[in-house]
Amino acid sequence: MNLEDKIYVAEWLGVEVEKVKVEIEIEPIDKFIKQITEAMLSYANFPKDKKRTDRIVKLLKGGAPVLPVYVEKSDNNFFIMEGRHRIVAFYILGIKEIPVAKCSVLM
Repeated sequence: MNLEDKIYVAEWLGVEVEKVKVEIEIEPIDKFIKQITEAMLSYANFPKDKKRTDRIVKLLKGGAPVLPVYVEKSDNNFFIMEGRHRIVAFYILGIKEIPVAKCSVLM
């Protein structure tokens, strides 16, 4: 798990990094099609996002590991807190199942 991603998720959840519980599950990428489509449609207005996604595609083609996207465990809509560029890269490369880090707050 990438520490930088976990820090971002902790900020998103409003807790300290140590309070973030992460469970990795493999999910079909189809659960994220709406978010993928919205991201791809936004690239005309946000060319830096497209460049970032293109860089991730290149890294993955070069053998970089498929890192998870991060969602809140209780969110049935699977809103991606971290990894939006990553998931578009996975889609472009035809990856059908992806690691999803389902995050919650430790009590």
